[in-house]
Amino acid sequence: MKDDELQEYKKQINSNDNVIMTPPSAEDNKVVEPKPEPSVKVNNDAPQTAVVENTNATPNTDRKEPYKYVAKNNIAIPEYNEVDTTKVSDLIELYVGDKYSKFANTNFNIWAFLFGGLYFFYRKMILYGIVEILAFTVCTTCIESEYSYLVPFLVSGLGAFLVNDLYLNHCRQKIQNIINKNESPDVRIMKCMKSGGASIGYVFLGLFLSFILFGLIAFSIGIDRIMKEINNKFDFSFNIKNDDENNKNETFNGMLIRNDSFKYENIFNIQESNTFKKNETFTKGLSLIKKDEEGNKVCEINLYEITNYKNVDTLANQMSEYYYKKAPIKIEKNNISWYEFNGKFASSYSDIHLTSKNQKIYELIFTIQNNAYETECQNEYNEIFETISFK
Repeated sequence: MKDDELQEYKKQINSNDNVIMTPPSAEDNKVVEPKPEPSVKVNNDAPQTAVVENTNATPNTDRKEPYKYVAKNNIAIPEYNEVDTTKVSDLIELYVGDKYSKFANTNFNIWAFLFGGLYFFYRKMILYGIVEILAFTVCTTCIESEYSYLVPFLVSGLGAFLVNDLYLNHCRQKIQNIINKNESPDVRIMKCMKSGGASIGYVFLGLFLSFILFGLIAFSIGIDRIMKEINNKFDFSFNIKNDDENNKNETFNGMLIRNDSFKYENIFNIQESNTFKKNETFTKGLSLIKKDEEGNKVCEINLYEITNYKNVDTLANQMSEYYYKKAPIKIEKNNISWYEFNGKFASSYSDIHLTSKNQKIYELIFTIQNNAYETECQNEYNEIFETISFK
């Protein structure tokens, strides 16, 4: 204990005899020394991250350069330490996106089949999209065939089988153009990500161009013809059963509507006769005419498509009753079921046959204008009728 502290202690004892003071213990006399700061052991063997400042030096594009690139919107991209930005094969997966493996490993693209040319626009293939939409529009509006309803599926199917290879080749060309500009690796990465991938905005561009192309074709071949073809091919009556029921309630009054652009050769096989000459100016189907030595028409064969009836049974019975007051006869020739009724009407003799296929009715009419050639015309007509079959 120090001297001054001892003196103070004695004073306290003398001033207060009733207070028992405990002298300081040996612990109180200890000098507390400050604790040393903990030492930090630095592991010099651990890998250190170096921050390299961007300089204006020209990058060496002939070697692989390790770098990390962070895309816009703070979306982190993996480190492309093994990517050689001078090679198309190293950049194509980045250009295409996360669907690259599907493009590389599959031959059929279901989305291209469902959306046709619009899918090409979605993948930023503008020229290919225009070609597919143009082909689809032309084929569906201009091809006249019994199987024309299959044309949209064929066009879309062909595009679905070709699109993956076409798209990858398209990407390779775009990437090569980027590489040829000899820019830094970071710039190449950025341009690949921006130029590649997909875009919904391009789909709206495709829709707009589709309307433009359809409008141009409509004006070139006639809007009336297009609407007629659409009605004939897809039948916008919406309910075939109701059409049949309505036809049963209709009464035939001598009025038939015939397809002005009917191409009989797409539906029927017919062996033409040497004496019956084809009327090349006839556009509503088939017209075969037999003439005498003076050039006068003596008999004629016509084949039409009827558009204002769907039920051949109803039409055959009503026509036969209307013209000849008797029921039609049903016959089979070359796997075709025909309704047959004949007789003299007005000043000529007519032999009428009706048949149907795919909800469409076809009318075959044989007419004799000169009774002097009745036997000759009838025999030749019978020979032609024997050759008729569906394609």
